[in-house]
Amino acid sequence: MDLNEIGDRLEIQDVYARYVHAVDRADYETLADRVFTSDASFDYSQANGPVLSWDELRAIDMFGGNGFEHIFHITSNLVVDFDESRASATCCSKTFNPWARDVDGRATAFQVHGTYYDVVVRTERGWRIASRRWVEDWASVWDGGELRLKAGMTETGAI
Repeated sequence: MDLNEIGDRLEIQDVYARYVHAVDRADYETLADRVFTSDASFDYSQANGPVLSWDELRAIDMFGGNGFEHIFHITSNLVVDFDESRASATCCSKTFNPWARDVDGRATAFQVHGTYYDVVVRTERGWRIASRRWVEDWASVWDGGELRLKAGMTETGAI
C-alpha cells in the first residue's frame, strides 16, 4: 500500500464511523453532507424492506427509530476493494444493530445482525457511499419473556 491508498482507506473508515454516529441520532444533515452521495440508493429488499433513493429514505424517516426509543449501530470488519482507477471501491461491513423500547413497563429488545455491501465513490468533498445493499444474517427478539432467534426475519425457534 502506498500513502495515498492508506489515506483513502482511513477516509473511507471515517465515513463509516460518521455513519453509525449520525444514524443513531437521525442526523440527516451529517448523513447528507459527510456520508452519502445525493443520489445514493438503498436496497433493503433481502430483509423484505424497500428499495429507496436518498430522498425517499429521508421522506419516510428511515433512521428515525421506527417506534424504538433506543437504537445503536456498530459497524466493523470493513473490507475495501478499490477499482483500478481508485475512484470507487466496493465495501463490505458487518453490522450489529440493537434496538429497545419500553411499552407500558414492558421492555422489548430487538437485535439485527447483517452485512452492508456498498459502493463508495471519490467526490470533490471526499469519499461517500453511493449505493448500499443490506443482507440480514439473523435477528433476535426479547420481549420480556423468551428470547427468540430469527433468520432472515422468519422465526426459527425459542431459546
